[in-house]
Amino acid sequence: MVFACFGNHLVVCGAAKVVLSAAVASAYATFPLRSNALGFSGAERAEVLSAYPLLYLAMLFPAGVVCDRAEQARRALGVGLLGLAISISAFGYSTALATLSLMRGAQGLASCAADVSSAALVASVAGSRLAYMEGVLESCEALGWILGPPIGQEGL
Repeated sequence: MVFACFGNHLVVCGAAKVVLSAAVASAYATFPLRSNALGFSGAERAEVLSAYPLLYLAMLFPAGVVCDRAEQARRALGVGLLGLAISISAFGYSTALATLSLMRGAQGLASCAADVSSAALVASVAGSRLAYMEGVLESCEALGWILGPPIGQEGL
């Protein structure tokens, strides 16, 4: 029973890490080209791209508190993935600086919720294999960072 739970958490959380990091990487890779087409200055481009890490950082501790309980971590993962899907879609269709910044910030909040919750869920069942499972999760994240830019380029 523990192994089945362990495997499910790892698959779901690993897939979430791939999707999250691919979304983040695609925006970082493609937004400079898109912002040039929209006529944004370098400072405006930096404002949009900085919204993600600022809100991600601001939510790390609150997300950690929420995700200390497995049921809340499951909810945070779902909310994070849904929020990411909505904010990525809105970011893709936005052309206004304020909307782009807001959606990029929403991506940071959603990613934080999903990142922290995925680590908490895997840790809740990993036992003595915590370091190995964290390595698997981080490998999934790296895969997303690799896949994101080519996926983003297809959308241009």
